[in-house]
Amino acid sequence: MRLYRWLFQALPRAFRDEYGAELLATVEAHWVDVRERGNRVTRIRFWFLQFGALVRLVLRLRRPTGGPDARTGVFTRSVFAIHETLFVDGRDAVRSLRRKPAATLGITVVLAGCIGTATLVFSLADGILRRPPPYPDPAGVVLVSPVWLDGRASSRTTSAAEYVEVGRRSTTLARVGAIDHVERTLIADGLPETLPGALVSASVFTVLGVEPALGRTFDSRDDRPNGPDLVVLSDGLWRRAFGGDASAIGRTVRLEDRRYEVIGVMPAGFVLPTEIGALDPSTFFLPLRVDPAEPGPIFVKNLNGVIARLAPGASVSSATADVARIATQIVAEHPDNYQPGEWTLQAVSPLEAATAQALPILRLLILAVGLLVVAACANLAGLLAARVEERRREVAVRKALGAGRIQTVRRTAAEGILLAGAGATLGIGVASYALPFARTSLATTLPRIQAVELHTGVAAFSMFTVLATALLFTVIPALQAANAEPSLAARGVGGATRRARFRRILIGAQLALAAVLLCGSVLFVRSVQRLMAVDPGFRSAGVQTVALSLPSSRYTTADVETFYARLVAELRAAPGVKEAGIARRLPMADRYGTWTVAVRDVGPDRRLDEDPPRWQVVTPGYFDALAIDVTEGRTFTDADLAGEARVALVNGAFARRYWPGRSAVGTQLRMDGGPDNPWLTIVGVVADVRNAGPRAPTEPIFYIAHPHFARASSVGTQRSMSLVLETSLDAEATRSLLRSRIAILDPELPLGPLRAMDDIVAASFAETRILTQVLSVFALLTLLLGAIGIHGTLSYEVAARSRELGIRAALGANANRILTGVLGEGTAIGLAGTAIGIALAVTLAELASRYLFGVGPHDLLTFVIVALTLLATVVAASLSPALRAASVDPMTSLRMD
Repeated sequence: MRLYRWLFQALPRAFRDEYGAELLATVEAHWVDVRERGNRVTRIRFWFLQFGALVRLVLRLRRPTGGPDARTGVFTRSVFAIHETLFVDGRDAVRSLRRKPAATLGITVVLAGCIGTATLVFSLADGILRRPPPYPDPAGVVLVSPVWLDGRASSRTTSAAEYVEVGRRSTTLARVGAIDHVERTLIADGLPETLPGALVSASVFTVLGVEPALGRTFDSRDDRPNGPDLVVLSDGLWRRAFGGDASAIGRTVRLEDRRYEVIGVMPAGFVLPTEIGALDPSTFFLPLRVDPAEPGPIFVKNLNGVIARLAPGASVSSATADVARIATQIVAEHPDNYQPGEWTLQAVSPLEAATAQALPILRLLILAVGLLVVAACANLAGLLAARVEERRREVAVRKALGAGRIQTVRRTAAEGILLAGAGATLGIGVASYALPFARTSLATTLPRIQAVELHTGVAAFSMFTVLATALLFTVIPALQAANAEPSLAARGVGGATRRARFRRILIGAQLALAAVLLCGSVLFVRSVQRLMAVDPGFRSAGVQTVALSLPSSRYTTADVETFYARLVAELRAAPGVKEAGIARRLPMADRYGTWTVAVRDVGPDRRLDEDPPRWQVVTPGYFDALAIDVTEGRTFTDADLAGEARVALVNGAFARRYWPGRSAVGTQLRMDGGPDNPWLTIVGVVADVRNAGPRAPTEPIFYIAHPHFARASSVGTQRSMSLVLETSLDAEATRSLLRSRIAILDPELPLGPLRAMDDIVAASFAETRILTQVLSVFALLTLLLGAIGIHGTLSYEVAARSRELGIRAALGANANRILTGVLGEGTAIGLAGTAIGIALAVTLAELASRYLFGVGPHDLLTFVIVALTLLATVVAASLSPALRAASVDPMTSLRMD
């Protein structure tokens, strides 16, 4: 209303005094009604009509003949003239586009898909790779991470002793903090709930420079052995547990069997540097309590992260050199625990560490969407240039009748701007609605995606790109048409051959880009097919899993073993459950650790230090639930479980590596860790399971029965296990069954999320599957753009050459020859574009090689499939114009001029 009132002041004073109050009151009343009951489109339309009416009223009442109102009258007439010009040009452009609704709709929809996809992908890349972490000066914070120099992947775990040594010896790190991620069960009203949290040193919050929203964080008195039970809550847990009440400071929360006093609440959005890419960041923070004087053994890797603040003048590279020097000193001082040249430390940005795995995927997506945008702009340029060519005769007539060059160009440009603007606006709208779906579907593949928002700068750039393309390829051809002699323009001569060549180059470029994207999508489709065909070594259909963890405060070693034995027995007897077992790790879902063992058969004992096998803790029902075959010997029996630790199982890879050419059954192994650890007799060999996913080869692994692990390893029982159920029940019925059975044994034990093994297997190659889907959509859009371009260009050329074709037909030219000629023109464009595109795809295919499986980046069959697909598309798009050319009536064509 403020702008409306300002424009209202341009009315004559006499009119305002007589009618002004009534006019403003009427408009305000209508506006209130529209604002309350109308949507956004209705409100915009209301103001457009009101301003238009007011401008017209101003111009009718103003008669600027001099005096103080003359300048205002000239201004209002200018405003009205611009308004009227835009309205007329826009109206004519809309009418022109409505004459060919199919082409207009097709171009708009394809543009919307391309621009929407580009906006979405670029927003994802910007939010994941460039959005800074939520703490001050994030560039000054680094992670101190371990690195295996032989290329093995590091788990980024360090020992408390290594953390203390880094803080004591570093010259480039001003302050160092340590983090250990944990889970605790929140006991409150309702069902118990397992929450992610972290044990943090008091220096962590100082390193990050983040102040709590309420209360305080830990100090040195809190972060000491046997210190008070204190907790700092995340903003989300504070609001859930205390309803956002500031009086929560000083109150207590129960985590498992201990009560902790709440001393602070962190601000909303706070995450630790080790959790930047985590789906479920920590909801509570407890004191770490590492004693610098006695941090523990150097080889016990009990910390998930060491963070540090760079000293003034230090950089990430200088910090890396500094901590590498410290690592060298640690290795030299502890030769029994480290091999020289095997392990070191490095300093890395937390954001870089969190996005390292996603960076190759995002690079591929950015490259693919960049090709798609280029193809969309090329398509738009070609089609708009062709539309201008169609109107060259109209332009000549307008010019002969006295129309100015600017007027001609303006009317032509309005059509391109409307077409591009509609496509871009619709595409950005599509991107905004697709973003929540992308967050859900890519949550387990791309880090930090939950907080990604549609980037306004990216959306503006996408819109600017298509509008600039529309202006460039309508204004230039329109200027050429306006500058040409009317007689030449009317006959369609004067550079027509050059313009036709330009359009064909644009179409060939689109087909080349389509070939690149099609090659990528076909390679990924074939890889997914090969991955799905890999036998994982176990059954996934009808198998449900759930994680459980028994707290040490309430469960002794004997209690743990009794609880799991009773739970498995009750579940086996439950209706709908065919088999039940427990396992320490789930195949394709969890990381299996290694354990140094000694093996005994004939001759001296062998210690497997160089390449220790992986280990697993199970009960017999695990093998039956997953249908893992016993290839030799037997599995565990009830008699084995009831007695002392004396038996073990190994997989086929273990037997082949350590007892090649002979049976492993009857040999023995012993787990390293204690002088009295028993020798275990191998009583069976089970089939290999692809624990690390379908891409990874099977590795040697040995299996220990759950009741035997504490004695066999000397490190205590395994409290955190996963239930594995073969069941005919659906997910909800399985969850209800588990909740009821667990509540009988321990009503305070939380039930973790239920996961189907089918979902776990699918997630093991989720990256390749997602890239396949995205690239396939990009490729189809680009191929569609190329088909539209071929069809539009040939249709225009057939229409422009109708007189020539009619003369040929009148002189006896065969219709089949004309048909073949037009098809040949389209096929020639397709062959050139396909050849260039496949050559480019061969060059770029190496970028995707890490995501391929069972097919090489230069697979010949893929290139053949792409070439045939492109040529078939080109022929199909050229067929309609060719048939139209072959059916030209000679008499009609000769009467045209």
